[in-house]
Amino acid sequence: VMFLGLLAAIVYGSSAFGLRAVVWVALPIITMTAGWLLGPQAALILLLASCVSVGLTYGQLIFDVSEQKLPDLIYAAGYCLVAAMGAAIGIFTKRTFAKQYDDLRELSIELHKSNAELERRVAERTADLSDSLEKLKRTQDDLIQAEKLASLGGMVAGIAHELNTPIGNALVTATTLHARAHALDHAMQG
Repeated sequence: VMFLGLLAAIVYGSSAFGLRAVVWVALPIITMTAGWLLGPQAALILLLASCVSVGLTYGQLIFDVSEQKLPDLIYAAGYCLVAAMGAAIGIFTKRTFAKQYDDLRELSIELHKSNAELERRVAERTADLSDSLEKLKRTQDDLIQAEKLASLGGMVAGIAHELNTPIGNALVTATTLHARAHALDHAMQG
């Protein structure tokens, strides 16, 4: 789409402003776009082709450096220079964006590893809490059978206290982990 737009701009611009004015703008944009989208090899090939075509257009100027032809020779050198600048910008931005993409991909992989480790830890702690809860239930049943009704009230209060502490701790831990996971997800989306 960009190349078609540039081609249209060249055709229109060359009729309205003259070919030289359009080439000054289009040539660096084309080589920059080629470097960014297609890579350094394509940009360098396009740069070489542009300089060769300009050289062929002004070929006789290389051998005839009279004062009348000097402005045309300066235009030819300028065309090649702006095309080279466009190619260099395209290649540099492609490399910069590729590096940033690789960095983001590495961070994403690390984030996924961290999330997997966090889920594993939560699962282990949940299993430990479930085992503890099951042990507490069995202990409660055994104590209820052994002590009968006389000491039942005191034992229930003690067991309830023992259950509330790990569950409360688990709730605080789960709430904290949920908040940090939400913040990490929000930061990742940002």
